[in-house]
Formats: sequence, structure tokens, C-alpha cells
Amino acid sequence: MLAERPDGSHRLGANGNVVARPATEEGERRRRSRSHRSRGNVLQVLIEDLPGWCLVILIVAAPWAYGTTFPETKEWLAKALCWLGGVFAISLLLRGRWLRISWVSVGLSLLILAYGWWMSWNAKLVYDAAVYYFHPVAQPVPSWPGSVDQKTTWNQMVLITGLFCAFWVVSDLSTRDRWRRRFWWGLSLTGLSIVVLGLMQRFSDAPGIFWRTDLDCGRTFFATYRYHANAGSFINIIVPLVAAQSVCAFRKDSSHVAKAFWLLALLVVLVSAVINVSRAATVITVGIVAAFCLLELYQLIRWRRHTVSKRMLFVGMVLILGGVATLVWLIGFNEAYKHWTEFGNSLATNGRFIVYDTIEHSVLPPAGWWGFGPATFGLVFPFFTNQLGIAIQGYWEYAHQDYLQCLTEWGFVGTGIWCLFFANTIIRAVWKLVRRDSLDTRARCCGIGCLLALVSILAHSTVDFPMQIASLQLYVSVILGVLAALQYADPSRRRKFRTPFGTDAVEEPVQTNGAHLVFEGRKE
Repeated sequence: MLAERPDGSHRLGANGNVVARPATEEGERRRRSRSHRSRGNVLQVLIEDLPGWCLVILIVAAPWAYGTTFPETKEWLAKALCWLGGVFAISLLLRGRWLRISWVSVGLSLLILAYGWWMSWNAKLVYDAAVYYFHPVAQPVPSWPGSVDQKTTWNQMVLITGLFCAFWVVSDLSTRDRWRRRFWWGLSLTGLSIVVLGLMQRFSDAPGIFWRTDLDCGRTFFATYRYHANAGSFINIIVPLVAAQSVCAFRKDSSHVAKAFWLLALLVVLVSAVINVSRAATVITVGIVAAFCLLELYQLIRWRRHTVSKRMLFVGMVLILGGVATLVWLIGFNEAYKHWTEFGNSLATNGRFIVYDTIEHSVLPPAGWWGFGPATFGLVFPFFTNQLGIAIQGYWEYAHQDYLQCLTEWGFVGTGIWCLFFANTIIRAVWKLVRRDSLDTRARCCGIGCLLALVSILAHSTVDFPMQIASLQLYVSVILGVLAALQYADPSRRRKFRTPFGTDAVEEPVQTNGAHLVFEGRKE
């Protein structure tokens, strides 16, 4: 009879067989260990992903909250973004590692924040809106620059701090493919929903945003934006993102439903760019479409890709253009056409050029190297317009030219830091995108879409003020974060093989940080 020692060890029985101790305790211990590790991994994932999901909620909510163009919605977004920054800081402490982001980007962003908060803390004046007068206050450091209104600059710096928190969250999480796709989907689908709302309002001749009659939003509102140019800037951001989704869907082995959905989505956003009365937005959209066509033609000719044939590309373009023309005719082009016919007269009577000239010759010299302080343009500009008489009318809260407004508020020093921050992110992203095998198809499409979206809003900033709208600022921060994370994205590896059409390639799994990452198969 086989026996076992009291200590649970095994021994040889009389017939030479190994007598093993019962495995219940050993198996239970191993099962518990695996269970603890599994729960620990789930908890770690939740800690890492919580800031990202919070930001996705804000990405969806910001445009729907009337585009955050009202002071109340702007204040709400600023506080929510700062709260997001706190959650992200706690997440970093709990997971025990630092940001996965370029130290140059971190340094420039901290320098911008230090500059703005210093201007707020060292304010030399306080504006009294009741009497339109600046009251002097005791400056902590009199010989150093400061804002002309502490409260206004303080509120603006709260928002800017929150926007940088969003940039850090996206830059850190988008180094992983799944979060890059989540942010991309969040931007694209939210933008599509806003565009659909705008087209429904135009089709039904809505009296106001959300069909409300008690809002002062004029006749040229679109979707949730009171000013048509802000809506146009939003459309300019969404068009390249949705176009990139469409291109990616046709290159990958996506389902026919996905291909049809993104093709229809692209059709809808292109129609909105034409229906909206913003001339600059329409021109920029045409440029985006031309850029995508040139890129696809380059890919077909230079790299001899066969996933999207020339015939399919031609048929797709004909369908899109025909669908755009049909929907524009059905929804109506009257307001936009009237706006275009007034283009010549508006050039002759447009007060923006007078404002630009006044800023250049009268406002910038006293603003000097340091500026008047963030968000103070609307306070200081009326004091430089007395000599203009009736040449310009109304209250100019914004300069309708973001670069001149930035020089007025931040000075040449602060504007230079902002330019370095944007240029650093753009140059690094372009360098990553132009290298052929540095990114897989999905990451490359996402990067190109984000880059064109950023270029479009920077171009629109030359004739309007999209960078002064909180929801658009949030979207730009997210896009900058995605671009900044491209340099840490995993490269694509291809295995070449011979086909009747020549040499072809397919992506292979990539080993990264000990994890086995499998990209979707792609035949190029």
C-alpha cells in the first residue's frame, strides 16, 4: 500500500512508483497567486486608464455645451480640466512612473505656465468694468512685467493649465495604440454628431441653437456654435480626422459596414463645410481634400500599393463629389451663396483690416516684449481706437487674428515660447511620418489626419479667432498630444514576398517591452 509522510513530501512506494503529496495546497496557493496578479493587473489598468476616460467624456461634452462659447460653460470646462490634471497626477503616483513624453515638450509647457501665472501674480492694474478704468495696485515686483488685470488673466491661466493637463494625458496614453484609436474615434464621432445637428438645423430652418428662440445667436449660427466661423474651424478639424478614418477603413481588412459608415461620414462633413457660411472654412476644406488626394496618389505611384486601386479611388471620389452636390442642393445653399456674393464688398468695408493696422502700429509698441497679459485684448484695445471714430463699430473682444492677439497679450517673448512649443511638436511628428517604416497603417493615417487638422486651424487663425474658443482649444490640445506621442509609437515590421504583381509586404507582430503586440494583417 502506498504511504505518504506526515510532512506531505513524496517517497517511493513498494512497487517503485513515486508517491506524490496531495496537490490541493500547492494548487490552491498557485491559483491564489494568479488571482492576486490578475486583480493587480486589472487595478493597474483602471488606474492608468481613468484619466483617459475622463478626458473622452470632456471631448464629447465640450462641443455640445454650446461650444463652450458662453462664460459659464468656459468656466466649467476649465475647472473640469484642472480636476482631470489632479486625477492624472494621482494616477502617475500610484503606478510609479513618469510621463512618456518628450522632455522638451514638458519644459516648454511648464515655461508657458510659469510665464502666464507670473503675469497674473505680478499684476500691476485691476480693471473696473463699471467705469471702464484701470486702477493701479501694489505690484509684488514693480520692476518686472505683469498683467493689466489680475482676475482676467487668472481665469485664463486656469483654463490654459487645464489644457496642458489634457495635452499631458493624451501624450502619455497615446503611446499605446488602443488609446490613440480611442481619442481618434472620440474626436471623429463627436465631430460627426455636431455636424449632423448643424445640417438638421439648416434643413429645418431652426430659429436658434437646439431650436431655441431665447438665445442671441444670430442667423448664421451652425450646430452648437453661435459664430459661423468658429463652427467652420470645428469642421476643419473634423474633416481630416474623418477622411483619415475613411482611408484607413479601405486600406485595412475592415468590414463593408465600416467602409460604408466612414464614407458616409466623410460625405456629411464635406457637405457641412459647404453649407456653413464661413468662406475661410470652405477654402481650407478644399485644401484638405486636395492634400489627401495628392497623398493617396503619391502612395499609389511611389510605393506601388495595391490595396486601394486607382479604379476604386476614382469611383470613390465621384461618389463623394456627387453625394456632396446632391445633399447641398437638398439642404440649401442660399445663405452660403449670399455670403460668397458679398465677398468683394466685404473686402472693401471689412473692419478687420483697420483693426490689424491699429494693432500693428498702436497696440504692439506699448505691449512690448512681455505683453499686457493673457486674455486682456478685449480690455486694452478700446483705449487705442479713439482716433478711428466710426471706422470700426461695436466691441471687439477678439482681434479676429489669433497671432496678433497673441503678440498683444503675451508679447514677443511669450509668443516665441508658444511658437517653439507648436514647432517642436509638429517637426517631431513630421519627421516620424516621413520615415516609411516607422509607423503602421492605422498610426500613420491618424498622424496625417491630426497634422492636417492642426494645420487647418492654424491657417484659419490668420483671419479669425478659433484659438480663443475653449472647445476648439481642447481639441487642439488633444491633437497636439497625439502628434507628440507618435515618436514613441511602435514601428511596423513587414515581411516581403513575391506576387505576380511584384514584391509585396505584410506587417508582422512586434515585440515591445516584453509584450506581444499583433497588428492587423495588411497587404500592401
